[in-house]
Amino acid sequence: MFKLKTFRGGIRLPEGKDSTRDRPIRTLPPAARLIVPLEQNAGKAPVPAVRPGDRVRAGEVIARPGGEISSFLHAPASGTIRSLGVFPHPVRGKGEAIEIETDSASEEVLTMPALAGAALTPEAIRARVLAAGVVGLGGAAFPTHVKLSPPGPIEVAIVNGAECEPFLTVDQRLLLERPADILAGLDLVMQAVGAGVGIVALEENKRSAAGGLLELLPGYPGIEVRFLEVKYPQGAEKQMIYALLGREVPPGKLPSAVGCVVQNVHTAVAVADAVRRGVPLIRRVVTVAGPGVVNPGNFLVSIGTPLADLLEAAGGFRSGNPQVLAGGPMMGMAQSTLTAPVIKGTS
Repeated sequence: MFKLKTFRGGIRLPEGKDSTRDRPIRTLPPAARLIVPLEQNAGKAPVPAVRPGDRVRAGEVIARPGGEISSFLHAPASGTIRSLGVFPHPVRGKGEAIEIETDSASEEVLTMPALAGAALTPEAIRARVLAAGVVGLGGAAFPTHVKLSPPGPIEVAIVNGAECEPFLTVDQRLLLERPADILAGLDLVMQAVGAGVGIVALEENKRSAAGGLLELLPGYPGIEVRFLEVKYPQGAEKQMIYALLGREVPPGKLPSAVGCVVQNVHTAVAVADAVRRGVPLIRRVVTVAGPGVVNPGNFLVSIGTPLADLLEAAGGFRSGNPQVLAGGPMMGMAQSTLTAPVIKGTS
């Protein structure tokens, strides 16, 4: 029997994915009040570009990068800036944020011109990813334009679809619903870093969700799909690189040290949206699941949506005193208030 590739060590965990893996992504309208934290990326926090009372359109810049390793923030919905202040944060406890009172006057998103053909240079791809506010959507939220500017040559670009954290099915649903954009995003990443090989890496439990990818592969001769053993933490960058390529990233070094760059499935989709459609990162898919939830599901929501609104969309709590985690049970952060919002790194 063919032995799936993996890394040394790790553990098998109950998956907990049955309640949501077959539930299509459901789009939620913007909440009446959005809280958009400034600290949504690794590195320096963006600097506000709006003031209370300003009217903003969905997709309009509301904060600019605060340094080289930083990111743009865009209005997730049209509305009025209500305040700039300290609000609950799902990771840091509290932090500076922009409060937006939304309205239904305009659902149109302010976009940038699509890039194609000769315009798709590495520099243009990186500039567009920066302008769109794309960060790593697997949780680390490292600015993607920085990852696409490695210090040395890159041979292999990897899309990490392991999603080994229990309960989460964001990547699984994107595999089923947006395979073309996953491959397009990986192809753009390869162009940006000069990689000749692209790999979509999935745990074996997602083989049934990979049909769309496999059908589209003939159009991407430099890209392949590889399946890995179901084990935690298979989705960790260094473990994944070792499992796929047998390369060990030295302590304190990044994947670029061994000629690799790794992006999350959702990040690849965001790159495709930014470059091919000019759409900034103002929404993301999240899974709401667990034994304390009445109606688990996968939801496309505006950045800044309070957790209370998200849980309401999932039917609320069952009886008892459930614990709410932003993230899965292994890496998630316990929440003290449901007014904390969804941020770019919330899965």
